[in-house]
Parts: sequence; C-alpha cells; structure tokens
Amino acid sequence: MPHVIVKLYAGRSDKQKTKLAGEITQAVMDVLKYGEESVSVAFEDIEPKDWVAKVYKPDILGKPEQIYKKPGYDPLGFSSGIAAHRPPARTPPKIGGGSDTKDDSRRTAGTNPLVPV
Repeated sequence: MPHVIVKLYAGRSDKQKTKLAGEITQAVMDVLKYGEESVSVAFEDIEPKDWVAKVYKPDILGKPEQIYKKPGYDPLGFSSGIAAHRPPARTPPKIGGGSDTKDDSRRTAGTNPLVPV
C-alpha cells in the first residue's frame, strides 16, 4: 500500500496539492500496478527557513540510499553538490526488455523547492 509523502515549501494552494496528489496517484497506479484505493498521498509544508534543517540534511544528505532523483541545488554552498557528502545515489533498473510486472524502477517529479513557481 504505497503512501507517498511530499515535502515542499509552504504556500501551495489546496487546488495545487489536490492536482499533484492526483498525478502522483496515477503514476503509482501506472508504474506499480496498484489500484487507486491502495494509494495515499500526504503533504508536509515546510517553511523556507527550515528547509535545510528539516529536509535537506536529514532526508537528502542523511538518507542517500533512498534518493532516486537528486536535487539540482545545494543550499549548503558546496560547489560539488551533495556528491561531496555521500556516494552517488543508486541507478534505478532500466525499463524495458523484460516483463513489466516486476518493474522496480521509481518515478519522481523533480523541481527545485528553492525556486517558487
């Protein structure tokens, strides 16, 4: 039963979150072959001033084995990015060439959380 937690800068509207939750739900259904009733999506609004302490350090730098899509920003100011802090994230399996019933590839949508849209 996939439960997806999206951490993002505070300030997005309920309409935006509802739309994103629908898109994430559809992606989980398409890729992982779960029914809609099996998927839940939650949002954690993070104040920009708290992003590094509450998300970047503990979830991105602190859990490299869970990162399938690295961010393209570095709020700590290291020129080499997060690679300087940890080994590169693992590469998801290639899609295609076999049965798609056991496809373990992960799909993420990445935008820079430090740049408002």
